[in-house]
Amino acid sequence: LRQQSLNGSLRAELEEERLQNRNGKEAWDAEKSSLQADWKERFAESAKMWDIERNDLKTALQALQQEQPTLRKQFHEELEEEKSRSTFASEAWEAEKGSLEAEWEELRAKSAQDWDVERSKLQAELEEQRSNLAEGLESLEGLQQAHASVSLELERQLSR
Repeated sequence: LRQQSLNGSLRAELEEERLQNRNGKEAWDAEKSSLQADWKERFAESAKMWDIERNDLKTALQALQQEQPTLRKQFHEELEEEKSRSTFASEAWEAEKGSLEAEWEELRAKSAQDWDVERSKLQAELEEQRSNLAEGLESLEGLQQAHASVSLELERQLSR
């Protein structure tokens, strides 16, 4: 009778341990889901910001591309006006033309340089966001491994 009472007590304790283990697993699953949702949300936000930045850059590039023909036309119009009004010697005219062409090339080079700088910044930001995401995923994997270790230890202790 005493042995049956002791067995009943041990069974109750074992059942309590199983219930706690099940509750721990459910809590871990909930935490894991929460972390995964959080990382998905962060990644979605990063992707959205990247899309916005990319669209802004596309818009800026389109504006520059649209402005380029206007500037070129304006340059040629000014050049023609200057040519028609000019009473200077041929050498003076060629010097002015060279100056305007150099100024045009300088503006074009600066626009290209500004675009390259902005693109580099955005690429660096994207790499940083990718790195942050990779670190978060590694952290999540570490938590999963720790959970697996704890679960194995609990199973070992329960099986004793």
